[in-house]
Amino acid sequence: MSSALSSTSSHGTLSVSLPDRALRAGTVATTLIVVLLTTLFANVPPASAYWKSTGASSTSAHTGTLLAPTNVTADVPAAGTRDVAVTWTASAGSIRPSGYVVTRTTDGNVTVACGSTTTTLLTTTTCTDTSVPDGVHTYTVTAAFRSWTARSTASAPVTVTVTTATATRLAFRTPAVSGSASDSANLGPNTVQLQNDSGTAMAAPSGGTVVTLTSSSAGSKIFASSLGGGAITSMTIPAGSSTATFYYGDTKAGTPTLTVQAGLLSASQTATVEATAGVKLAFSSPMASGPASNRGRALIGPITLQLQDRFGNPASATSTVAVTLSSDSKNDPVFSAAYGGARTTTLTILTGTTSVSFYYGDSRAGAPEITATSGTMIARQKVSVSAQNSWNLESTTTQTFTVTSAPAPTSTEPVTPAPTPAPVSEPAADPAPEPAPAPAPEPAPSPVPAPPATTEEAAPTPAPAEPAAPAEPIAAEPLLSTEPSSESAAS
Repeated sequence: MSSALSSTSSHGTLSVSLPDRALRAGTVATTLIVVLLTTLFANVPPASAYWKSTGASSTSAHTGTLLAPTNVTADVPAAGTRDVAVTWTASAGSIRPSGYVVTRTTDGNVTVACGSTTTTLLTTTTCTDTSVPDGVHTYTVTAAFRSWTARSTASAPVTVTVTTATATRLAFRTPAVSGSASDSANLGPNTVQLQNDSGTAMAAPSGGTVVTLTSSSAGSKIFASSLGGGAITSMTIPAGSSTATFYYGDTKAGTPTLTVQAGLLSASQTATVEATAGVKLAFSSPMASGPASNRGRALIGPITLQLQDRFGNPASATSTVAVTLSSDSKNDPVFSAAYGGARTTTLTILTGTTSVSFYYGDSRAGAPEITATSGTMIARQKVSVSAQNSWNLESTTTQTFTVTSAPAPTSTEPVTPAPTPAPVSEPAADPAPEPAPAPAPEPAPSPVPAPPATTEEAAPTPAPAEPAAPAEPIAAEPLLSTEPSSESAAS
């Protein structure tokens, strides 16, 4: 057994437990110990302590995949209604979606359906899409979990037809196409749709709707049902569908009009066809012609040289194209960049342009061939050079001419000028003796043809045997002469 002793102070109570025999051995000693301990703790403040601890812990995590919904179906609505019931199978896997978004696709246009949005998710696996317009539709369901999404495959098409009206027009559903010239169908897709008067898509009837395809292009054009596909001239909008698609190609640069027609319905749209890179030179102007020039001047033209793509379309130069000119003529051929300008044998097609023009000259008539060369690009064309006219002045400046009359031919017989017709002279009143024959007139110094006289000269007496007097000469053709400062050439 043991006994407990205790001592109480203002700082607390001290308790000491001792065996009974110790108490019997010396009560005095025990009392001294208690007094001593009480004295020691009487003035000591309360004790305090702190400590740090370190250690380790563990946790666990797992990953998973958000799977897309499956088995999306859309039921054909009851006759006369526009409500489509959509159902699907929930996403499988360890990640459960927060909800679903349902979308409807009609002729490539996507809209949300069943009142769902990215912020208003559906938590069920079925919904009803109300007030669906006429047309052919498919549905898609997307599962969402936080920022993750998983989209299903589209449902089978469902057709909504409430109105009984048939299509009243064709329309292009895609923007106008543009691209490079090609001998294959490279422009598209071009989508055509059957519509009613309000623009609502209309399904083709049983058997489909045949649509013919034409183009206003004068080049080599092609239609195809797929990119680069075989040539077609028509396509069919399948029964129950409202659209069909084609591709177009053209070798001629320009803006051809594409026209689609189904019976009395038609639609048109303009395509833009652009030239490809320039790969050849060609003369775009017809064969030039003109008279020969004996002064070494280029007066025939203008002759236009053009940079073209492989289909013959004018092609803009992506950098300057230096061209060398030559002729197979041996008669001093000459080239010039301007009419009658300085000689040259080189021209330049500037960057961003398609052509350059020049003039040609040759001293003799003929059909010389001129050649334009730039690297491996070569173009040739004949020029028709005619004989030079004797009156050709070959001048590029304005000429002033003075018209004069030629002098009358010299004759021993008197000549009566006749600027205007004069009355015929009456014969003399009294008869006169027969005169001797008149001497023959001297020949005129220049062989100027004399037309019939415009007046008659009175004779003193009739002389039947006398040769007729020479006819009155008239002024010769006016001669052309230039001012002293003018230049002329006559050959």
